[in-house]
Parts: sequence; C-alpha cells; structure tokens
Amino acid sequence: MCKPCYMTVWNREHPDGPSGAGWIKRNPEAVAIYRRRRALKVHGLTPEDYAELWTAQQGHCANPRCSATADLEVPDHRRGLVVDHDHKTGQRRGLLCPPCNLALGCVRDDVDRLLGLIEYLSANR
Repeated sequence: MCKPCYMTVWNREHPDGPSGAGWIKRNPEAVAIYRRRRALKVHGLTPEDYAELWTAQQGHCANPRCSATADLEVPDHRRGLVVDHDHKTGQRRGLLCPPCNLALGCVRDDVDRLLGLIEYLSANR
C-alpha cells in the first residue's frame, strides 16, 4: 500500500490514535487558539495586541460607514474583525469586518478603482 492509503486505513481503524486529524477532533479549543495565533503572527501581532486594537475600536469595523461589530472572542477567528494592512508597505491600518476587508482586497487598495465603483453604483441605482 502507498503511504496515503496506509494512513487512511490506519486512521479509520484507530480513530483515537495519535494522528493529526484525531488530535484536531479531540482538541477543538487548542486548535482554535493555535489557528488564531498563527493568523495574527502573519501581521506581527499577539492576541494581546489584537485585544488592544479591538478595544480601541470598541469592537466596531474601522470603516466609518459600516455598522458591523464583533466580539473579541469568537469561535472561528475568521468570523471576527480581521487585521487590515497596506499591501505595499505591510503597515497595519486597523480591524475590519470580513466583507469590508474582502472588498479592499478585491480593489487592490486602489482608491481610483474604488471611486469608480462608487460612481458606477451611484449612476445605476
């Protein structure tokens, strides 16, 4: 048997074994903490740094026209406020709700493109 097939069979026969998948199923809280720390580390933040940013924004999205809020502790870190950063300089700008962060990423932080979309929406109401 090839290694992937062997591991599939072994994991099926040993559901409580010391495999990665088994550990993840048995330790969801530890997995959530690990994933959150890993996501913040990309931006050079610790959970304490994130908490300071969140407190400064009072749990609100940094977009002043967005009413989204998020709790400091959420079961899935992708559902809370996410760290926004300038893609050219890497500087952190604030915490945004996922839709606002996705929108900025889609326009590649290009103000002219974003203004063009605003004009387009305004003209086509």
